[in-house]
Amino acid sequence: RRERSRSRALAAAHMEAPDMQTEAPASDVQAAPASDIVGGGGAGEQVAAAPASESEVQLASAQAEMGEMRQELKRTQAALASALEAGATLASERGLVLAQLASVQALLASARMAAGVAEAAKAAAVLDTQAVRSELERTHAELAKVLAASAALAAASVATHAAEVAEMAESALKRPRGAEPAPEPVVAAAAPTEVELLAMPWQNVAVVLCANAARAGAEVLAELTVRVVVTRAAGQEDADAAVAAGILPALAAVMHAHKANASVQYQACSALRKITAGSDAQRYARRQAASDAGALLRIVAVMHSQPNAAVQAEACGALCNITAGIGAERDMRAQAAAEAGALNRVVAVLAAPWASAAGQEQACGALINICAGADALGPARKQAAMEAGALSLCEALCKNSTNENVRKQAGFAYRNLSGKACV
Repeated sequence: RRERSRSRALAAAHMEAPDMQTEAPASDVQAAPASDIVGGGGAGEQVAAAPASESEVQLASAQAEMGEMRQELKRTQAALASALEAGATLASERGLVLAQLASVQALLASARMAAGVAEAAKAAAVLDTQAVRSELERTHAELAKVLAASAALAAASVATHAAEVAEMAESALKRPRGAEPAPEPVVAAAAPTEVELLAMPWQNVAVVLCANAARAGAEVLAELTVRVVVTRAAGQEDADAAVAAGILPALAAVMHAHKANASVQYQACSALRKITAGSDAQRYARRQAASDAGALLRIVAVMHSQPNAAVQAEACGALCNITAGIGAERDMRAQAAAEAGALNRVVAVLAAPWASAAGQEQACGALINICAGADALGPARKQAAMEAGALSLCEALCKNSTNENVRKQAGFAYRNLSGKACV
């Protein structure tokens, strides 16, 4: 009601008074009570609106300005809300872009990793190719050496035969026609002595070995020659020289020719064991050369035909050395020994009551080397050894042998086969 009264007062302040109205004296005019102004008079009475003061005009103007400011505030709030909504949309879009960027970076990292793997595989393939090529070149070199030794032996044999034929022809020409040839005493060719064999070049020693392998009844000279090889091949340099001269194929030939002679077989196995021993860098090449010359087959044949403790000990030692080493070549030698029948022969030595302690120790070492290996056929070699009875024999020797070295080697062999210690 007060607001309406102020509005009417503001309206009346702008109206002009009529000309007929007479201004009353100031003394006769009395202020109406506040209740009459607010509530109104009686019936038929009218209350004249008091003229608006300057403060009321200012108040009304301020209120109008406040209303405009409220409207402006609402518009500002609406604009702010719209800006906030737009900002939220931009933030969401930014998050999506960042996620897509992270995905692209992950794909790029995967591509780089795949490229690195491909490069590594390519490098590995190159290395494998180089290894195969190197092995092929080494095999060709060994074959060339064997062929050269064979050619030299063949030439020596042809020369000897030609000399004999020429001598026979000369003797026949000197005989009178029609006369019967008088029997001539058989004169054996002068065999080289041990001193001469020790001073001979290795190539000549190989020739003597092959000559005795091809001639029946030459066991004594064959044994002497092989014993000289054992003596001369004690050093690593001498062993390398012997291998280069073709001694290993000659030894294999002598072992094949004199299978029944225990002395020849003992000396030949001892020579193989010494040539393939050592800690130098060339020991692996000598072991591979022995395998290539057929030594594994000859050793297994000796173990099968010679139930002699000393021969069996040297044969097991040669097997142990030839199958020792590392890498794929060693695994191939171990597999070649197993295919030749070495596992059954080694197990037979472990079980033989006549076997010496040295033979049992070397047999355990050969069993360890033949059954070792990370190749695909390694588990099959272990299984074959266990089926032959190697595990129980190694356990018995580990627990009951009176020789410390035998117990130690048997324990190693048992752990290699079973994967657990012998207790």
